[in-house]
Amino acid sequence: MSRYLGPRVRVIRRLGALPALTNKSPKKRTSAPGEHAHKTRKLSEFAVQLQEKQKLQYYYGITNSQLARYFRQARRSKSSTGLALLTMLETRLDHLVYRAGFAPTLPAARQLVNHGHVKVNGKKVTIASWACEVNHVIEVKSSSPPKPPEYLPPYLQLSNGTLTVTQPVQKEWLAFVVNELLVVEYYTRVGA
Repeated sequence: MSRYLGPRVRVIRRLGALPALTNKSPKKRTSAPGEHAHKTRKLSEFAVQLQEKQKLQYYYGITNSQLARYFRQARRSKSSTGLALLTMLETRLDHLVYRAGFAPTLPAARQLVNHGHVKVNGKKVTIASWACEVNHVIEVKSSSPPKPPEYLPPYLQLSNGTLTVTQPVQKEWLAFVVNELLVVEYYTRVGA
């Protein structure tokens, strides 16, 4: 599978703050990237929906086809489609490693998982998209102790270098603002 390897600050300038993508921030220019960035125009309804979908896609470091597959799974769930989608994305193994502070960015967390430095319930897992559930215990093999995160959501518990998922995810615990209803509208419009 492919993932985005292009300039990350350009994505941040276009879509807004995405804390997991990179530690860098656009210092000099705050406008949108591109030749015609200074021209402002009203975005269509479809463009707003597309931007919200792209925020999710870049923040969680997944491809369009992966996000569409998560949407189809969320649509089959009994709870709200948008909340189920966010819950599935929030409980990916690479994202939990990032949220616990074991890695500075989401690409670094993905690399930790892919290189075999993460154990889930005592077993080595090398799949970044591994779906963690309540009461799963995550350990990261490292030579130095992890830097404590600025904000640890209430559904995670960190003690002695091990991370435990204690309860289901709530929308207000997300690290960034996204309107998941626009993403649901986008995928129902394009027929995913």
